[in-house]
Amino acid sequence: GYVLYGIYNVTMVVVLLNMLIAMINSSYQEIEDDSDVEWKFARSKLWLSYFDDGKTLPPPFSLVPSPKSFVYFVMRIINFSKCRRSRLQKDIEMGMGNSKSRLNLFTQSNSRVFESHSFNSILNQPTRYQQIMKRLIKRYVLKAQVDKENDEVNEGELKEIKQDISSLRYELLEDKSQATEELAVLIHKLSEKLNPSMPRC
Repeated sequence: GYVLYGIYNVTMVVVLLNMLIAMINSSYQEIEDDSDVEWKFARSKLWLSYFDDGKTLPPPFSLVPSPKSFVYFVMRIINFSKCRRSRLQKDIEMGMGNSKSRLNLFTQSNSRVFESHSFNSILNQPTRYQQIMKRLIKRYVLKAQVDKENDEVNEGELKEIKQDISSLRYELLEDKSQATEELAVLIHKLSEKLNPSMPRC
């Protein structure tokens, strides 16, 4: 009993080690197969990082104002004026009565809800970076599908070639067997013809 139990434990350990080695080999093979695609995605991500919002010109020329800097400056002025107006409105609302303050709060809350809704809608819109990433992903997925279809076609052609080779092999074996039979018949006939001509003792 102890011997059988020991043999069972040894075989179990060997089988588990073989399964572990097979899983490691399969995972390594998958990583090696996808290494090219992963490298392309990483390279594209690195390239796209240079197209983010930032300085348009390199450091020596960044001192010269560009149209982009003017646009940002105008937007900052507009935001600053909006902040001042909102502060003035708050001061006026604090000096008014309860009814007027409630009305102003209601209108302000509606405007805030509208602004937050518009801001959320702007945030929810896909950026150019997201669109480019989606296009790249679709391109690589389509390429992988096309490569898979081509591999399936090649496998089908290989199967047809194997079938043709096997059929040709069987035909050659049949021809060989027929030729050997004909040769045996000819040898037998030749021996029969030669035997009567031989002198008897």
